[in-house]
Amino acid sequence: MERIKLQSNISILQAELIEYKTKVEISSYDFINKESALINLIENSKDLKNSLDSQLNELRESHKKQIEQYHERISLLEKSIYEKELTISEHSANVSRLEKEKLNLDKEIDRLNQALMKISKDETIKQQAEEKLVNLKEAVDKELKLLTDLRSQFFEGIRYEGKKIPARIISCMEANEFQPSFDSNLGDLLDKQEQLMKTNVKLSQEVSRLQEHYKNSQSRIKQLENILYESKIKTEQENLQLKNELDSLLKSQQKNLELKKKIPQIAKTVKPSDKFKHEKQSTLLSN
Repeated sequence: MERIKLQSNISILQAELIEYKTKVEISSYDFINKESALINLIENSKDLKNSLDSQLNELRESHKKQIEQYHERISLLEKSIYEKELTISEHSANVSRLEKEKLNLDKEIDRLNQALMKISKDETIKQQAEEKLVNLKEAVDKELKLLTDLRSQFFEGIRYEGKKIPARIISCMEANEFQPSFDSNLGDLLDKQEQLMKTNVKLSQEVSRLQEHYKNSQSRIKQLENILYESKIKTEQENLQLKNELDSLLKSQQKNLELKKKIPQIAKTVKPSDKFKHEKQSTLLSN
């Protein structure tokens, strides 16, 4: 009985052993398969790592070149901005200088306008004086003509009276009475004629002086008008130049703003080790 029992136990144990061997073989097979899969995964991971390293190196080189290009572009833009700022400073200085020159020109124009107004007033006064001189000359000419006519009439009357009165009836007393009156009238006429001649000479000299002053005034007026015209032309040219410079500055500033907006932002660099770890974990979890 014991032998049968032992054989039964042996059979049971052999069955269990076979079962366990089968399980071990299955487990070994599974382990070998998993080990092969892991080895293949590791080899694939190595290939993937090499490929990723190659791609990362290419990306690093490309990114490095791109960053260098960006830095070069930034340097060029900074240099251009610096040059534009210098140009703006120079233009600002030129604008200040032109504004000062324009202010001085405006003052000069005001001074010339005042001088021109004064000359115009002087010319008006001179014209009035000339009109007075002309009227005075006409009056003097009329007086001279009147005196000449009176003298002619006087001598004509004397001749007429001399012919009318016979020489024999003119007594010495009448001759003596008539002679002082005649001499007195003749002296008065001669004095008045001399005075009128002197006045005429003075008026002629005054007219010559006024004509010379008028000629000088006309020359000065013409000179001031030329200066005023040249100043206006120069002011217009400077204003046009100033407007062109300001337009150029505004365009340069607008271009600088547009260039600053077009500069791309540099992205944050991704570390290769982090990316590789993340992909490896994803692959293992999927298996």
